[in-house]
Amino acid sequence: VPRNGGVLLRKWSRRAGKHPGKWGPTVHGEVHCYGAGGSGHAAEVSMQAAERALSEQLGIAAGSTNVGTLEHWFSTSMEDVSCRELVDVYVANVEGGGLPPLSLSDGEEVDWVFFGQVFEDQVAGAELLFPMRPEYKASMLRRCRARAVRADVAHAFGEVM
Repeated sequence: VPRNGGVLLRKWSRRAGKHPGKWGPTVHGEVHCYGAGGSGHAAEVSMQAAERALSEQLGIAAGSTNVGTLEHWFSTSMEDVSCRELVDVYVANVEGGGLPPLSLSDGEEVDWVFFGQVFEDQVAGAELLFPMRPEYKASMLRRCRARAVRADVAHAFGEVM
């Protein structure tokens, strides 16, 4: 596990509904828009959907052992051949003990990579990655760089107020 700047990617099964056979976000899902009773009220907000997807897709809970709470980084739009959607990006730190056991589907795997290997403009093996709009890549680069710098400063000098 990289000390700073690591991003955990997931290689999705060839049967996955999104990004089949591609390396991409460790978790992704949709907001449940309507309650069970069909009242027309939202069933959950984006943060709740992210927590639910983390639990359903990996078998872990945000804020549990070794996994920090989810932090909203940014919102952007994404599109591919079949759909256009609003994407809220959440991130959770993995603490010192490393990843807890994950529940992955058959044909899926995860791997740590340095963020620059994924979000820089010229990436080797880009055809293996999920499609990313320039705004998404730029936002991820900016946030990952800022987090890595803060972590390096904290490691070198202790927590800065």
